[in-house]
Amino acid sequence: DSSMKGDQLVGTIGNQSHLGGLLAIIQVFFFNNKLAFILLWILLILTKSTSGIIVGIAVLLFYIFHKNRFWFKNLLGLSLIIGVIGIWKFGNFFTFSGRLETWKVALEIFQKGQSQIIGLGLGSWSLLNINFSPTAHWRHLHQEYFQFLLECGIIGLLLIFWCIYDYFKTFNEHKDSLTIKIASIFFGFCILAFFTFPAHLWLISLFGILSYSLMYVIKKENFQC
Repeated sequence: DSSMKGDQLVGTIGNQSHLGGLLAIIQVFFFNNKLAFILLWILLILTKSTSGIIVGIAVLLFYIFHKNRFWFKNLLGLSLIIGVIGIWKFGNFFTFSGRLETWKVALEIFQKGQSQIIGLGLGSWSLLNINFSPTAHWRHLHQEYFQFLLECGIIGLLLIFWCIYDYFKTFNEHKDSLTIKIASIFFGFCILAFFTFPAHLWLISLFGILSYSLMYVIKKENFQC
């Protein structure tokens, strides 16, 4: 529809960054199939999604940390080496794509506003950035925590952090092979939120919601037993 303006996204269609993020957080489904896991990572690399690759490595590190500390140390060291080489050889691969300029504008709006405590209201950024952002076609801030701070205020952001804290506290109390995989998905979702807006995309947010709620379902089932 030529009359539509902005980045009208549906799932991950047309955006390699979001596709990379999705592949990164669902990789746990392929841990038991080496060929499928390798093919997923080949596809993830081909997306050239910086955020996807970073989140993919973070999910792997989180999962291995809770499964095997020895392999975690080796993978962490390898990741650091690859990261340094990547920045040195392919510096243009790591780009903020206008994020820093946009976040600066958002910070100025937040500081000058009168609603730091309760925020400007959900969806307010999609109205504000039309006039004030150097990337005026963005409907999202590409940093979920910052956007929730702007729209829901300090109280709203603290509630989100409390929910995340309680989730991983619950995970540590009910840790097994299944919950490690579930928590790995949610951990990836939380890390992805630093780079883009997974909570605003139905396909990616679906995995965030399921991985969050399943942990409490398991907690309830264990409590009843």
